[in-house]
Amino acid sequence: MDMGTDGKILGQNKPAADTDVALYTVPAATECLASVFVCNVSAVQETFRVGTVKSGNALDWDRDAIMFDVPINPNSSTQVTGLALGAGEAIHVRSGDGGVVFNAIGLETT
Repeated sequence: MDMGTDGKILGQNKPAADTDVALYTVPAATECLASVFVCNVSAVQETFRVGTVKSGNALDWDRDAIMFDVPINPNSSTQVTGLALGAGEAIHVRSGDGGVVFNAIGLETT
């Protein structure tokens, strides 16, 4: 079977304050290696969350958190790398006050 690999932007979002968002869900019959870039575009300190959710599960921050209520300075950014995900698994994000932009970039293999 011929496997294809595509590098691309997987998802982009600027969630409203205290709103959980599925930034990216891996399609069926696909695996993914992703990075999430987190950028505080506001003029005040923010907090953010990043988590991964196993296929078939609902988001539960107590189980799924990779980064939880992490402070991020105004006009700065950070990243989470090395997220290996299988079909149906997802990256979820949250912004404390709504001033954080999330970009998932990675490779999908089918």
